[in-house]
Amino acid sequence: GWDRYTAFIEIDNDFSAEDRNRYDSLVYTRTNGVEALRVTCAHELHHAIQVGTYGYTGVEFMVYELTSTWMEQIVYPEIYDWHLHTSALLRQPWLYAFSRDDAFAGYAWGWFGWPLHERSDTLLRHVWTRISSGERPFTAMVGACRDVGTTLSEIFCDAMPSLYATGTRGAQNRHLAGAAQLPEIGYSADELARPPSSSAGGTLPAFGINALRFMIPGSGGSPISTSILITAPDEASLTNRQGSSTEYNVLATASPLATDQTVQGSTWGIRIDPSDRTCSHVSGLRTAIPSGPYPQPYVSGQHDALRFPIANARPGEKAIVRVRSSAFGQPALYNAVVELDDDRLVVAWHDARLIGTGIYLVEIENGSETSTHKVVIRR
Repeated sequence: GWDRYTAFIEIDNDFSAEDRNRYDSLVYTRTNGVEALRVTCAHELHHAIQVGTYGYTGVEFMVYELTSTWMEQIVYPEIYDWHLHTSALLRQPWLYAFSRDDAFAGYAWGWFGWPLHERSDTLLRHVWTRISSGERPFTAMVGACRDVGTTLSEIFCDAMPSLYATGTRGAQNRHLAGAAQLPEIGYSADELARPPSSSAGGTLPAFGINALRFMIPGSGGSPISTSILITAPDEASLTNRQGSSTEYNVLATASPLATDQTVQGSTWGIRIDPSDRTCSHVSGLRTAIPSGPYPQPYVSGQHDALRFPIANARPGEKAIVRVRSSAFGQPALYNAVVELDDDRLVVAWHDARLIGTGIYLVEIENGSETSTHKVVIRR
């Protein structure tokens, strides 16, 4: 087995929101005071158990931090300090492969204790029993999953949709508590699909996650926002530390094969290659284009943005807002962005708060398309 150590915990005396480290950066950016004390005790006590009972491997710290971060959620489920790091995973999932062996990856993936626990309430303890016998942490996790009649790949692929069910989609999420308070997953590719097909691809490290989105023409006229989450659950690379990666391609096609995943509400399909070395989750959301700007009237200080209907666009694209009024000589110009507000495809103008009370003509320019709207703004 590995060397074991007598351990003690040294804890901050107040977890003040004003505490700074030697680089003059704030230490407690999300949780402080008594709540920070509580989750720190749960987390660090579990580290003491790890190195005192099961051993210090000196490698694959990700598994150490994953387990201790999950222990915070077991002991204090109402404290969401772990949201800080899981939010980073959600915003840029391609940066935080599960196979990364550093501590930050463990913080970001702490919630994954729940999918493991779901398969067997002794699975994670069995991981540590195998570590104590001399196995490296990732090898122990793969072996413990097999010991209970499943595989890490199966658990991982089954849990992947939980990463999609956050933010406005977070009302039902069996693995991430408080999912509605977490950001929605970020996309490494965000494409407006045009016939006959559009594609995006890249490479995935072992158990890496990527997310892509296509705005696909819908059979009823409004586009369908189609999200694809994809991973390559390569257990051999995870345990042998080979560092190999899997090249993949996602094709949105207007002429799908029988083996393609269909996009509900559309004649299009999604084809993923290679299908035998990846697993994926495809979710389509039919978008709606509102009949006019909203909210009307817009009240500064009460509403976060004034939103305008937009067609033939995809979230993330830039738009120009021109505001005309008899009080202006030249129109006032502002930048805006296309976004999905729930299922509504809109241009969100957050600087409406800068405009005084009145009735205005607003032009929205997105690429080669321009639309004009009359709006009421109040303070």
